[in-house]
Amino acid sequence: MARLIASVDAGNGGTNAILWHNGQQFGPIYFPSIRMEVTGDSLGFGNELSIDYVDYKGSRYAVGDDVLLFNNPNITAHRGGENRYGDETQQFLVDTAIAGLGVTAGVVQLILFAPPGVYSDVKDRLASAFEGREVEIQLKDDTVPRRWRYKNVKVLPEGLGALMAFGFTEEGENAFSNVLDGRNLLLDVGLYTVDAVEILNGQVISENKQEMSFRDDGIFKQVLQPVLRYAKTAGGRDFRDLTAADVDHSLRAGLVGYDRRSTPIEKCRFSVRRANKTLDLTDEFQAAFHRLATWLHSVIDSNFNELAGYSGLFLIGGGADLVREYIRKQYPERLWDHATIEHIANVEPWDMNIVGGLRYALALQKMG
Repeated sequence: MARLIASVDAGNGGTNAILWHNGQQFGPIYFPSIRMEVTGDSLGFGNELSIDYVDYKGSRYAVGDDVLLFNNPNITAHRGGENRYGDETQQFLVDTAIAGLGVTAGVVQLILFAPPGVYSDVKDRLASAFEGREVEIQLKDDTVPRRWRYKNVKVLPEGLGALMAFGFTEEGENAFSNVLDGRNLLLDVGLYTVDAVEILNGQVISENKQEMSFRDDGIFKQVLQPVLRYAKTAGGRDFRDLTAADVDHSLRAGLVGYDRRSTPIEKCRFSVRRANKTLDLTDEFQAAFHRLATWLHSVIDSNFNELAGYSGLFLIGGGADLVREYIRKQYPERLWDHATIEHIANVEPWDMNIVGGLRYALALQKMG
């Protein structure tokens, strides 16, 4: 069996990754898919503001939330069209994630993901960008660079990875679960896209992959952009330099400690801070969650016949918790609580694809 298997989803909003090494799982980890080139290990005011950094291909980068410490327009975000799949920024994000999971050397079997709507167009390019590639990367605390090589790279459609999480246990064994019996719908609510996967008795049945992705209507458009516009207007000049990345950070900070099993999301509080001033964003975020949920409701009703004839609805992805309570009110007998399914009970909705990708790779290994 391969000693190192990594499953990484380097998406528009964030990078999720998980690793299997010698029979043990490491991660998952997450960081926002942003970076900025820096010249040192601090902001110039001493060690109290020291940041983590990555040395990569002759440059030094701050990555993830550390980037937001800089009031600098030269932030590189992993966004755009199909050309971003397999590009240098995505390679950086994947390599950084795998280094963050502890890999220092060796050969890494790699699972990657692409939205269903562009999967057939980008999967070969994405795989070839990583297959056989030699990596050299050095984290801040490393005394020598880390080096490894990718082998046996596979690209899965987003959503299908989550399906594998339902089908296999953590060790890659058949879960023998009947949760996907009948006709089911899985919605992967991401930053820029919402991917819909129809499943019949555990098998994907959607025939037109282009129709499986609702593009440019995810968290960014429905939540981050409206809240950002409000913050820039309501906060005055001290808040005019805010970016979508700052608003995304405020969203994630407000969800720290949130427990979907016991705490209504309406109880979460959100704010952003600038120049020793705090701007409350709670009402704007809550309105945005409702807007996203209402749009999803219309997608379900218009495209999937109000779930008539469906056994279940599954919500995954970074936006799942933002809309879950509203969607449950609309489809109380359809929406599954995956926390009640033993072999995925501890898997977060935004990690379903990478966990499923890893379990799929382990299953393939066992099959020989």
